[in-house]
Amino acid sequence: PVALSRKKIKKMAFILFALRPLVKYIDGFAALNKGEKNHIESQFPQKKIVIIGNGCDDKSKELEKFNDNYKRKNFGNILNVGFMGRYEIHIKGLDLLLKAFVEFQKTKHIHKLKITMIGDHTIKEFDSEDFIEGIKQSLTDQSMLELKGPLYNEEKWNEISKFDVFIHPSRTEGMPNGVLEALSMRIPCSVTPQTNVSEMIQEADSGWVINGNVDDIKEHLISLSNT
Repeated sequence: PVALSRKKIKKMAFILFALRPLVKYIDGFAALNKGEKNHIESQFPQKKIVIIGNGCDDKSKELEKFNDNYKRKNFGNILNVGFMGRYEIHIKGLDLLLKAFVEFQKTKHIHKLKITMIGDHTIKEFDSEDFIEGIKQSLTDQSMLELKGPLYNEEKWNEISKFDVFIHPSRTEGMPNGVLEALSMRIPCSVTPQTNVSEMIQEADSGWVINGNVDDIKEHLISLSNT
């Protein structure tokens, strides 16, 4: 529903004039998760719907490569909270995360937690560079926000292994690969319910579910900095 609210006229036109006429010719839908299944079911209750989630490479056998990164965490005084994905400010909830971080830095916990971001700007979010730069200028300690840019292959996995916590505050998702990749590296994840993996996180006791607003995210960062 959140995704449909963006470019609403174009998407509703597609549903009415292209998707609905085609539905009678298909046997069913594949959904990424329970939330997506429930939404499709509300629109097309007569159709069969199966859940086929995204996956990612199993990195469990390669974790030994990054043992030094994991060992260093035991001696570090700064909690490294990471994000990886496209810098889509609204969809990915980066406005919520970064505004919460500005407020977090006004507290006594300022030097206990940093945010590291892996990713790149997209054409869709033409103002993302200006937004992130504006946030950085608002921070009390700018060194605690590190922008890595896009990373790939072993360089990416090496950086993920340095995260203490992976955070994904999206307003809407199918099934984010960044969260799956962090989990495959045994990194606990903080997610909003709208990431559509919150039930999985709770069932596996592999992280936290947080509300998608500035105040709650700030309080969550404070809580993390005390662990």
